[in-house]
Amino acid sequence: MEEDRYTRITLRIPTELHARLQRSADQASHSMNAEIITRLAQSYGEGKGLDAQHVEELAEVLAEKVADRLTRGK
Repeated sequence: MEEDRYTRITLRIPTELHARLQRSADQASHSMNAEIITRLAQSYGEGKGLDAQHVEELAEVLAEKVADRLTRGK
């Protein structure tokens, strides 16, 4: 039975992290559940590296951090 391969859990995460995960899931056009599973699998080396979507997300985060530091530095 397919359902036996999955375990349901209740997870508490910070509101901002939830919002970031939701935005990432929306951008990738998949569910938050799929986003979380993908990220967890990658953290355990089960992913096949970064795909274009994740590279883009990392670039956006980097750009935001650089812009924030430049703004604070003025």
